[in-house]
Amino acid sequence: MNPTTSSPSKGAILGILVAVLWLIASGLMIATQSMAQINFNGFEQIAGVVLILALIIYLMRTPPNATDMPDIQPLLLPRLGYGMTLLVIVGTLVALFLLGIIIHPWLVVVAALTLIAVGVIIKLRQHLSLNLVIVGLAAGAICVLLSWFSGRLDGFQGFYLACTPILFIGGGLLSKTSGLSHVYTAEGHWGLALKGFLWACVLALPAALLNISFGAHAEDAWVDQLWEPLVAFVPGIAEEIWARLFMTTIIYVLLRPKTNDRPGRALAAAVVIGAFTHSLAHLSGSMVFSPAALQMIIAGILFGVPMGLLFVKRDFEHAVGYHFFIDFVRFFAALS
Repeated sequence: MNPTTSSPSKGAILGILVAVLWLIASGLMIATQSMAQINFNGFEQIAGVVLILALIIYLMRTPPNATDMPDIQPLLLPRLGYGMTLLVIVGTLVALFLLGIIIHPWLVVVAALTLIAVGVIIKLRQHLSLNLVIVGLAAGAICVLLSWFSGRLDGFQGFYLACTPILFIGGGLLSKTSGLSHVYTAEGHWGLALKGFLWACVLALPAALLNISFGAHAEDAWVDQLWEPLVAFVPGIAEEIWARLFMTTIIYVLLRPKTNDRPGRALAAAVVIGAFTHSLAHLSGSMVFSPAALQMIIAGILFGVPMGLLFVKRDFEHAVGYHFFIDFVRFFAALS
């Protein structure tokens, strides 16, 4: 017997470690939440953070690797190198957040991304499919209906959710043509989509419990009916569409042609920028440039980066499931 082939791989060992950490972190935080008299002195939160960092490392080491993804042709900025293209992307985002001091950053960023998505749809219209359009419209409709029934559909939310189908279609086209990820719902593989969504919900349990251990549910006093934790589908779907499916993908598509010899840095930049932009956009305009931004950057690392890696390494539905379950537990905790 060849000892090399019989010994477990590093990936398998890391996977087992992540599973063990998942059990430890989940067990500690469930015990803390259900038995208030037990004081772990923050051990459960440390376990949760360690689990998330281990998950990030595990996902980074699992296929597909950036080198396995196809090279792509420049979509925009063909004459700029990698460094200048990255500077243009970051500079544009800073400008949008500065404009967000007057208008909320969330609205400004989503509106800008939607305009870009319209251009992407026009440019890649030959790759459009009826299923992609139908699923995009259905995703937007689900978010609008849940927001409406929960009494949270104001003008801001209405405009934001109206952009969702456009961003889904644009992101789906970019994802398909770049080979970055799969959107199984748009591809008609509903079994794979459901499987990815449910597995991600299980995987997200420690992160969801960590989130409420920091008191994230304290701001959700609006949750006062048993069905309302299901409103978690709104951020799970809509935010993953703009922050992961479209934004992470467009950044990758812009950067990858500039560094086809070192594709990993394009992938890492896309995931990190998408995570940080998503987190910082939660703040009001002036707070983006305050010490409060540091907390959101940490949140981007702990919550946004795993979502981005799940999107790239698994599929869009994994990212949606992970995000949904974190907010579902948060809203359920607010209800109780």
